Amino acid sequence: MFDFDMLLMVGLKFLFALLMIGAVMTMAGYSVLAERKVSAWMQGRVGPNRTVLPMIGHIPFVGKFLQGLGMFQPLADGLKFLFKEEMIPGHVNKFYYNLAPIVALVPALTTMTVLPFGEFFAEDGRTIPLMLANLEVGILFVLAVSSLGVYGIVLAGWSSNSKYPFLGGIRSSAQMISYELAMGLSLLPIFLWVSEPGTGALGLSLVDIVNSQNDRAWLLLVQPLSALIFLIALFAETNRLPFDMPESETDLVGGFHTEYGGFKFGIFFVAEYAHIVVGSAIFTIIFLGGWHFLPWIADPWPATWVGTLLGIGWFLAKTIFLIFFFIWVRWTIPRFRYDQVMNLGWTKLLPLALINLIFYVLLVTWLDQPTTNSFTMAKTVVLQRKPLSLSERTYLPQIVTGLKTTFSNMFKEKVTLQYPEEKPIIPKNYRGVPTLVKDPNGREKCVSCQLCEFVCPPKAIRITPGSVPEGDEEREHVEKAPQEFEINMLRCIYCGYCQEVCPEEAIYLQDEYSSSGYTREEMINNKEKLYELGGTLPDSHYKWDQKKTAEDQGNGH
Repeated sequence: MFDFDMLLMVGLKFLFALLMIGAVMTMAGYSVLAERKVSAWMQGRVGPNRTVLPMIGHIPFVGKFLQGLGMFQPLADGLKFLFKEEMIPGHVNKFYYNLAPIVALVPALTTMTVLPFGEFFAEDGRTIPLMLANLEVGILFVLAVSSLGVYGIVLAGWSSNSKYPFLGGIRSSAQMISYELAMGLSLLPIFLWVSEPGTGALGLSLVDIVNSQNDRAWLLLVQPLSALIFLIALFAETNRLPFDMPESETDLVGGFHTEYGGFKFGIFFVAEYAHIVVGSAIFTIIFLGGWHFLPWIADPWPATWVGTLLGIGWFLAKTIFLIFFFIWVRWTIPRFRYDQVMNLGWTKLLPLALINLIFYVLLVTWLDQPTTNSFTMAKTVVLQRKPLSLSERTYLPQIVTGLKTTFSNMFKEKVTLQYPEEKPIIPKNYRGVPTLVKDPNGREKCVSCQLCEFVCPPKAIRITPGSVPEGDEEREHVEKAPQEFEINMLRCIYCGYCQEVCPEEAIYLQDEYSSSGYTREEMINNKEKLYELGGTLPDSHYKWDQKKTAEDQGNGH
């Protein structure tokens, strides 16, 4: 006989696991959208604002609002990666080539099983942490599993059998070793601080770490140097700027995923943002009090299901802020050189982490002496000291100035034009797509002199002159018109020489700057198409002349 309660518990765990995976993947997908929107705002652009579902797009106000935010862009991106053709180069090791994206994604989805994101208030007064597996060594599990993500990058670089991906994989290995040491050492003082004698709290349990900050100071305030070292190492572990050495496109093309495309590249892409989401949640749990309210302030929400929802919302708000901070730093600080990354990890972070560990070992040992009147009182006194000052060699003032600049640009007026609905005022001397024009009577102005063909630097113009029949002088102007006139837009460099040398002003480079086609034949404009594009000089040309004349008169010219 099957144990019904056991089956029910396993089913609920499986359901909760699916919900957690869905939540993390959704946050990862919308982190990509947040990256694109925030970077656009910082650069004076508007970001994705075109994608919309047909039915929702017609809803008044709501449809336009969601479209402007780009809320449907992740769905379009996911479908694009899903249906793109899967290309597998012939020189790769196919088994490990296909395995690498999975190995890169699985650790991020595995570590979330031990991450608490709230607490449930039972009727008997107990608080039950909301998580899939409440391990007493949760932080060790997170460090062990998250470090496996580098194997996906190494496999991708090695299996591609190409120099640039291989260099990206080697860089990732060296970077992981360098910053894993500093990250682990930055957490040891946390274990010592949380494990208070006589309380039964375990410094390795994520739930106990969160509860130790309830109605007390956040560990960010107690151990600022540990938080700083952990945060820098977290940037390096997630391969985010300024530490994205494994995929540095300036010197490695695409790094470890150069040979990847389609859905496999999409998995690598989502894996990076999944690591960012999980890393932000871990930092929130350890240093920002998790789902608890503010330092030294008790949770203001009631011990009911309402308090559970508010606690989860507060936890998500902190996590989303950290995701924004990841994006903010990426678009503020330039990429480090490889030697700078290694120098920072081995000669700066590692010694700082060791000094920080020794300091807190001595401090906790002194605080735990029986001569002290009160353990909690002593810790409160310690919290009143000033945080550790950072050396000017960390360039902290310059980094803060850069972050302030990029953040302020987010709220400035955007300069993006919604083409083709909006078009800029084109100057008179702007050189766009070349066309042929006719005179006011509708006659062709070109007389087949072929000067434009001779002066064209890329030889993009080809003319077949027309012939004049003997004894038919009345048709002379018409017969001088070219039989064939072609401009190859694949060669055209928009130099404008053809317009300058034309004695009849038959060629005009209009203000239209977009020229595209699906085939090469479509990019060769023949005589009929050139006249269709041109016809007569566009109104915008004359309007610019009138506007310029009015400005000159207003300036006293």
